[in-house]
Amino acid sequence: MPSFIPPVFSGSNGRRFVAIAAVVSSFMCASRPDASAQAIVAIGDSITAGGYPLTSPGLPPWGLSYRDPLTRLLNGETIGTSNPTGTVYDVTMVGTLATNWHTDSTLTPGYLLNDPLFTMHAGYYGWRTEQVNEVLPTTFTPFNADIALVYLGTNDALQETPLATTKTAFSGILTTLQSAGVSNVFVAQIGPLGGGNAIHNPAIDAINAFIGGELSTQFNFHIVNLTAQDPWTHLTWDRIHPSEAGERLIAEAFFNSMVSANVLSAIPEPSTYAAILGVMALGGTMVVRRRRKGARHAA
Repeated sequence: MPSFIPPVFSGSNGRRFVAIAAVVSSFMCASRPDASAQAIVAIGDSITAGGYPLTSPGLPPWGLSYRDPLTRLLNGETIGTSNPTGTVYDVTMVGTLATNWHTDSTLTPGYLLNDPLFTMHAGYYGWRTEQVNEVLPTTFTPFNADIALVYLGTNDALQETPLATTKTAFSGILTTLQSAGVSNVFVAQIGPLGGGNAIHNPAIDAINAFIGGELSTQFNFHIVNLTAQDPWTHLTWDRIHPSEAGERLIAEAFFNSMVSANVLSAIPEPSTYAAILGVMALGGTMVVRRRRKGARHAA
């Protein structure tokens, strides 16, 4: 974008206009989050972290993590019916981990999880909810997150963790987030498993019932319902991790929940600043005309 050269008006009002216009014009070129950006932390397991790299020998690729389509949505991309206006939000991702597997040459240079603003997360491979709860109090403080996205419980079901243990862990995580002053927490009711892993779906149903019931009466958070996910179209070959379709479904669910809750701040379009400057220019012109008119009468 070419540099904006503000109109010059005489006198103190003109100087004031030039100063304000210069400040506003500096924002017109802003297209990335700044120091005041909202910080989002994604907390979970391998579904949050992502899968094997595309080049792993002998291993079918897993997905990128739902954080990939989520960051694209937050950066103005329309996916499905989500973000139809192409709004860009003033956010950054924070966390303790920077392990984003799909960073090889098969990806386009614009892959957002390679961008320092969106690399970090708190997705721990293979971890149960209780394990995340154990490390969160000591690792969370540096995040300074405004928004937390929680997708946990899959490994609890797969590893047959007692429901009481999972309940205590979820309560501990919400307590940590609450104590840290995280203003908005979004907790997913997770999708079912497929194939031979479907035998663990009763445990997932019990975890989801706890999130939507008992946990929601103890803490103030937003529920993100993913229970209608189809394991055969939304999961990969292992019937545990999301396919690209599953990643988009999770990303859209979290994104739309944040938009509906009105917790995201958009980066204004350049046209918005142009409109502001137009009004300022009109005001400045009227000031100059009045001063000139007054000068003629005085003469």
